[in-house]
Amino acid sequence: MRDFTDERRRREAVLRGHLFRYLDGFPIAPTIHALRRHGVLDLFSGEQTLGLEEIARRSGGNEGYLQVALRLLCSQGWLVQAVDARNDRIRYTTTRHTACAFAYAGAYADVVAFLPVAARMDAYLFEDLEVGAGPDLRVLVERHFGRWGLEPTGDPDVDVVQKQILLHIEGVLLGPVLVALGMRGLLARYAIDASAIAAEDFGADPVRIAPFLDLVEHLGWIEGGRLTEAGRFHFARAAAYGVTVSYLPMFERVEGLLFGDPRQLWDVEPGGPEIHVDRRMNVWGSGAAHANYFEKVDQVVIATFNRPIQEQPRGIADMGCGNGAFLEHIFDVIWSRTERGKLLDRYPLVVVGSDLNRAALEATAETLERADVWANIVYGDVGDPEALAAHLRETHGIELADLLSVRSFLDHNRLYRPPELIDAGRESRSSGAFSFRGKRIPNNAIEQNLVDHLRSWAPHVGRFGLLVLELHTIPPELAALNIGRTNVTAYDGTHGYSDQYILELDVFLEAASEAGLMPAPEFQAKYPPSDLASISINLLRSAADSPR
Repeated sequence: MRDFTDERRRREAVLRGHLFRYLDGFPIAPTIHALRRHGVLDLFSGEQTLGLEEIARRSGGNEGYLQVALRLLCSQGWLVQAVDARNDRIRYTTTRHTACAFAYAGAYADVVAFLPVAARMDAYLFEDLEVGAGPDLRVLVERHFGRWGLEPTGDPDVDVVQKQILLHIEGVLLGPVLVALGMRGLLARYAIDASAIAAEDFGADPVRIAPFLDLVEHLGWIEGGRLTEAGRFHFARAAAYGVTVSYLPMFERVEGLLFGDPRQLWDVEPGGPEIHVDRRMNVWGSGAAHANYFEKVDQVVIATFNRPIQEQPRGIADMGCGNGAFLEHIFDVIWSRTERGKLLDRYPLVVVGSDLNRAALEATAETLERADVWANIVYGDVGDPEALAAHLRETHGIELADLLSVRSFLDHNRLYRPPELIDAGRESRSSGAFSFRGKRIPNNAIEQNLVDHLRSWAPHVGRFGLLVLELHTIPPELAALNIGRTNVTAYDGTHGYSDQYILELDVFLEAASEAGLMPAPEFQAKYPPSDLASISINLLRSAADSPR
């Protein structure tokens, strides 16, 4: 039995490795294509080490997004980054894979040209979207069967780069289709039973879905018209592609971000729709991913609301409530699994949902109304807790500090405000690349900004704490050593180009400590539970209220 289990885990690790490499392709393909077109790759043909400022000057690029781009290549092992936080300098050095990777960068051109269609894959498959000047999916699949002209050489250094490139391209071809079908609920039955698969079954244009089926059959996902173990693995995990694929509208604009108007994603009409992300797809993908962390969240909620009633918070406040699903889940846990749930008639639960996005507030109100949960739905900015606290106090008679504050994957998405003062002697240990509208943010500044941000929350956390789910980066050299074991390259691309600020877990916790917020050790968790951790859960308490 042990041998069978070990073998199954080994096979799943291989399949998961392919999935992570597929996700890597979404930021890497448009990034290296743009760098190639603007001569950045050529700069390294005559130099082994170049500074970021020099690269920006010689290429005419926007320094902030160039740093994001070059760090992505470092995570693939194609460059090495050195950050000198004290002197605010970043340098990049070639590796034994650089020349080969840069020589083959042209292989990405056609799939990058397909990104405008990939970003609208549902319309392409189901609504007869015109392809325009871009290549057709069938043409791309046929070229992929031909390996884009990348023939094995027998040289390990060359072949490993070719494998990376081919899997990147494969991911860009597969991911958007899997997401489009998954969001329509068309994959679930194939992932759990042995139903035969035919193009006509999906309700899509048979001619346009056929190349996808040809590709997955070529990859061994389908045999004899039915899914194999590999096919079931990927079909069942279509939502795992959702968040990354939702940023395709941004990825198709990467060249402009790097070498054109860096504000193009943000110069939209006030209140107008976002243009850098498909938010509906993002919510769908993130909802499936976040469910993996609910068990640890539930432990915190149950422990908090099982205390004697006089030691419990009045309720919960979710900053960045999104569509309200997280609040609904927490309320359900309290109602069905805690002592407080038995006392709601005498001690009603105060529920607060707050968000910066008006559409999110409307969605939360609808979600909680359907769930028969009464809530205070209020506008709020995670970067301005004092305004939220004042509003709750003056309008609803609620003290924010009397609630258990919760939020999921929001702090890194705060609007950046330059710190008024950077503490003397601060020398950030972060390897991250940070930008605001194309202008580079020094790592010392982003770390100080995080400390100031968390410090602004400390007075409002009270004795009940701040339950935080957060996203993190890892050093690019560590990512390069673990390609296929982490999806951090995709996170760094989606968040780096959209002015979001993910730091390493240890840097985040040090900033929290500086801000006077200490994690409760019994509730700490990280995923995966290793140095590759890109997700953390912490209950942060005010240092004054933390157990000694």
